[in-house]
Amino acid sequence: MALDSGSRKHRSRLVAELRAAVAEMESAVDDGDPAAFTRADMQFHSAFLRSSELRRIHDVWSQYQRTIENLLLVANLDHTDLKPAKIRHEQLATMIEAGNDAAALAELEDHLDASRRRVRRDYAGEPDDGNADDSSTTC
Repeated sequence: MALDSGSRKHRSRLVAELRAAVAEMESAVDDGDPAAFTRADMQFHSAFLRSSELRRIHDVWSQYQRTIENLLLVANLDHTDLKPAKIRHEQLATMIEAGNDAAALAELEDHLDASRRRVRRDYAGEPDDGNADDSSTTC
């Protein structure tokens, strides 16, 4: 919903925010800094909500954002190579910039589902219920 609304109303602003977050991810990858990567990851996904101007969704996200960020940070500390995750975010930003919203939505669903499976696996010790690859190590 936020992707659809944000890309229709404010695509250029959304793309600029996504590209800025990807640039921060690149720096974090170069520095080997999972905390900075996680912050950039959260900025990336928060951009959808900011650009959508859907207040209720933004308010709900704000309630859970810090918790999600902390869960991802702890999980990211175990990953030595965050470059594949940065590349997937870059590809998603490219799809949105090109106006390929259907592909972007499919990629985003896959991306978030893989993150959900990984966090469940890391925190609850549950077996992976899909093919969560490490290229989608973050949200």
